[in-house]
Amino acid sequence: MRIGTYNLEFLFDEGVRLHSGKEHTFTAEFVAKRFAFFAKQFDMLNADILFLQELGDESALQKILKQTKNTYTYFIATPDKYGVGNAVIYKKDLQCTCSSEPTNTRLPVFNEKDEDILGSRMWSRRDYIKLETTYKENPLVLFGVHIKSRFLMYKEGSSFPEAPETLTQVDAADAIIRSEMFRYSQAKKIRELVDTVFTVHQDPQVAILGDMNTTASTEMFKIIIGRLKDRNDTLVHAFASDTVDHIFVSKSLEKQIAGRDIFNESVVSASPDSIGSDHAPIVIELAP
Repeated sequence: MRIGTYNLEFLFDEGVRLHSGKEHTFTAEFVAKRFAFFAKQFDMLNADILFLQELGDESALQKILKQTKNTYTYFIATPDKYGVGNAVIYKKDLQCTCSSEPTNTRLPVFNEKDEDILGSRMWSRRDYIKLETTYKENPLVLFGVHIKSRFLMYKEGSSFPEAPETLTQVDAADAIIRSEMFRYSQAKKIRELVDTVFTVHQDPQVAILGDMNTTASTEMFKIIIGRLKDRNDTLVHAFASDTVDHIFVSKSLEKQIAGRDIFNESVVSASPDSIGSDHAPIVIELAP
């Protein structure tokens, strides 16, 4: 079984769309080229299950899948307020159950009697995906995730302040803190989702796949993987890479990894005019 993750860099259908905070017109000719490109990418990856990030239009995914050699079923999680979100495609012969999972959770307080004011006001930006299937006759639970990038968050969560000329250094400091707290909340939610699997299964087959917008060995990763080492519920990095896209697996699933691939030959610079993506798809292959 081949499972992977791929950020499509704001995949939209024809029309005027918001790309990185700015309106951009995507012509019919341009999107047709993108759809053909990603159809070939999907064929090349030949993944049984492929998690996707930054899908902007369901119609765009439908048009790509019409061009692929394999027949895929898809699921799209609840997107952000601009319609951009996470999706997953899986081969038609697989029996999968998918659900949309909100991405934020409450933050810890210094005194247990205190109320978490900040965490309770966070919103789910782009829902995660939980996919349940079987592998070697045992449950396999996969989570497709996308943690927000480190763009600064000003008042009301905006990355574009209304009057940037009046900003102070303290305003910028506050924006950094909001952004990191938001990311930590999203990371903690991933850990909570994983823990729910470990409470149901003694030695579960579980994996986290997606764009986490950071390289390895950060504090955020320690939240997801687990700081308490040598425990059954500690996750393992499927393979070391300098990308911001990652795959983590439970120890039971690590034993089944027969191959690891990162496809960075077609990576392009981030731009609304790029046919491809500024992310490389990554795939692991589980032993048959």
